[in-house]
Amino acid sequence: MGIRGFKTYMLNSYNWKEIGKDAPQLSGPLVIDAMGICYCLYDDIDWKHGGQYKELEQKCIDLVTNLRKSNIEPIFVFDGVDYKGEKGATLVKRKKDGIEKISSYLLTGRITDSSCLPIFARLVMSEAIREMNVPFIVADGDSDSLTASIANYHGCPVLSNDSDFFVFNVEGGYIPFESFDCKHHITGQIYYWTDFVSTFRDPDIVYLIPALASNDFISESVQQDVMAAINPRSFSSIFATRGRFSRARRTSGSSNKIFDVVNYIRSFSSVEEFFLSCPCKAESEAVIRENFHKAKEMYTIDKISMEDAMKSTVLETAIGTPLPSWILEQYRAGCFSTSVLDPMILNECMLPTTVDNPWKNSSMKIGVPLRQHLYGLLKPYLKEQKIKEGMRVGRNDMRYISVGPARLEDCQSSDLCGIFGVSPDELDQFEDKWKLVALSLHYWSRNAEGLTQQHIDALLFCFVICSSEEGRDAGRDVISESNTTRSRQFTDHQLDCLHSFSMWQCVYYEAMKLNDFLKRPLDFTSPVMFDGKICMFCACLGEIEFDGIKASMMVTGSPLECLYKNLMNVCKLPQSTQ
Repeated sequence: MGIRGFKTYMLNSYNWKEIGKDAPQLSGPLVIDAMGICYCLYDDIDWKHGGQYKELEQKCIDLVTNLRKSNIEPIFVFDGVDYKGEKGATLVKRKKDGIEKISSYLLTGRITDSSCLPIFARLVMSEAIREMNVPFIVADGDSDSLTASIANYHGCPVLSNDSDFFVFNVEGGYIPFESFDCKHHITGQIYYWTDFVSTFRDPDIVYLIPALASNDFISESVQQDVMAAINPRSFSSIFATRGRFSRARRTSGSSNKIFDVVNYIRSFSSVEEFFLSCPCKAESEAVIRENFHKAKEMYTIDKISMEDAMKSTVLETAIGTPLPSWILEQYRAGCFSTSVLDPMILNECMLPTTVDNPWKNSSMKIGVPLRQHLYGLLKPYLKEQKIKEGMRVGRNDMRYISVGPARLEDCQSSDLCGIFGVSPDELDQFEDKWKLVALSLHYWSRNAEGLTQQHIDALLFCFVICSSEEGRDAGRDVISESNTTRSRQFTDHQLDCLHSFSMWQCVYYEAMKLNDFLKRPLDFTSPVMFDGKICMFCACLGEIEFDGIKASMMVTGSPLECLYKNLMNVCKLPQSTQ
């Protein structure tokens, strides 16, 4: 979400307050836009190998620890389901941009925007803060309004990186994460909504900014007419040139456009005066008026406590029935995947963007039979029996494909072992925290396209050594001490390795979803034991060298070797690849 160009405008035009200088030092509650901060925390962590989840977990721990040292109690709010379907076009565009970004980097080594979240980033963050007993909640839909409402209940600021918080009536202020530092003591800039709206003669005029400039929810259909009327000279420079420079020109234009919009509407004494003087076409004026009322409703929020927010919802199933109470309770607490609610509510879902081989089918395809089983279990809640799945197709495109449920006789089992074809005895040899992992490995090893024995060895070795801090550190030392260097562009062999490991992540993702819907018969273990760099390094070693490293790090008869052997026992390559 966000109003294009508004952040740039505010950075240049607003009289910012410095926390601890012009504004009071922070203490007490601080409400955090969870996904916005997740992107910020992962920004300088490697995603090109599929995920460095332990590094993200540590950043989350450090953030919470440092906040608490300053007597700040964080409250995280996560995005939910796009249950109204209002952000569909925006989400599709973001998905395609992410697919293009991954493909471009892996195949050419070139990238313009480094931000990309691996499949389990959100889960790792939520599990990390859960372990620290940090209060958090998953919103019905986009988290912004709930974030602002909870902040108003506590009278505290919001920490985010979303320009929409310049418009929400957050009484305690808005702190952009990029200006915020809590490593030693709290520093940063804070914005107050009341200060900004006081610069307009009518406070409601502020809602014309999103109505005219657009955001994720408001259409751009009248944008050109608006800008041509407000500033013809600016309009010609923003919109006249297209072609191969259009992306840069649009980015520049969005900042110029906001300056023009704000300066123009500030001259009016009221919203009604603006509409009486509106130079746009009649049909454009009607759209702007509708957008204004929509924006005012969207950005004007009340107060709500976490307790009340946990109990209330507007979500309902695809057939219009209320969500089962146990699902709402688990969902609010972050223990029920939004990826299960998407098909349950919308009859469609957009599958996660995965870091995999762009030349091959999406690694999410390995989970089709598992999702079909899930859709069979969801049948009582679906309006249409087939689910539309948004998935990567080809190198850099995304399409929706209809997927039907498993046959009735195949989806009656509510036993995870039955769904995955695993004997319960095979899982009895594992501690509870490893059982869901073992289940996923059983399915992955038998169904992953192009899987090799060394891929299996590399993944299991990674799991085992990353199950302890000492082992993880030793594994990283081995990588850093090696003389191997890699160009930014991935080789065909590396792409195949990456794809195999991505398929395991996809299987574990589907196992998590089924486990959630079946009320978690198995413990869920955060996938921090997956380290993409270690997996890739081991998969690309020669057999003798890899055997030597395994022997040096897994002493014969040790618990690590025992775990490795037990995990290997559940893995079996398909006959065609042996």
